[in-house]
Amino acid sequence: MENRVPSFFVVGTPKGGTTKLYMMLSSLDAFFLPAEKELDFWTRDDEARANTMHSYLKHFDKANGNQIIGEASPNYFASSSAISNIEKVIGEGKYIVSLRDPVDRLVSHILMMKRNNGWKTDVEDLILENLKSDKYNLVDEGRYDKHLQRLYKTVGQKNVLVLIFEEWIKKPQETLNIVCNFLGATRGHYVDNGKPINAYKEYKNPLIKLISTHPKVRQMARRVLPSSARLQLKDQLTVATEKPSVSNELKEKLKKVYRGHNEQLAELLNKKLPWNI
Repeated sequence: MENRVPSFFVVGTPKGGTTKLYMMLSSLDAFFLPAEKELDFWTRDDEARANTMHSYLKHFDKANGNQIIGEASPNYFASSSAISNIEKVIGEGKYIVSLRDPVDRLVSHILMMKRNNGWKTDVEDLILENLKSDKYNLVDEGRYDKHLQRLYKTVGQKNVLVLIFEEWIKKPQETLNIVCNFLGATRGHYVDNGKPINAYKEYKNPLIKLISTHPKVRQMARRVLPSSARLQLKDQLTVATEKPSVSNELKEKLKKVYRGHNEQLAELLNKKLPWNI
């Protein structure tokens, strides 16, 4: 496939800092990323992709010939087919993965879904439900070792850059330099305002929550508003609040779920992880 198509992908993991990476890369003239984050195009089946390929490619129409084109869809990392779909259709690409303590990531993801969907169930009950059935594959997303092994096998280790969220978030400019080197781009300066991205917030009142969590409203917002505009709107409609706590007992239970996977990941990366495993 030729013309304006992505040559790199920020593929994971959800609630692992991909929005921050997307904003950092979008701030540099060397890169073009579409206004819409999380296109999730390559997770679709063959027929769905064939029917929507034209609209997918239109996201990259505004890139100029000197820019390196990419997209950020964190659901690609845990998908069993997304990366192979990319490689079959587009060809060899570069892949960036940001990994976060899987326990913190899981709690953060469930809290986000609870807020976005207006779920009333207690966060600990939601975690226990997902441990039992993993209906949304939220628990499996944290089994990083198996997803990374699949990625390495599909594209080759040289085409993958793995970042650890707890490390790189403290030094965004240094991280941006590493990413630029990996992608063969000219380094650029990133102005970090120090403001957390996607920090925990709740809707300001029940009416705003009722409207904002309605499926049709959310669907329409995704159609008409780019990611940056939706983030700004969310800031206006929500207020920072204390994140609901999770008991130490449940955290220990989650650590046991991921312990073996974290050990395998540390061996795979040949580095000590900053998480308490």
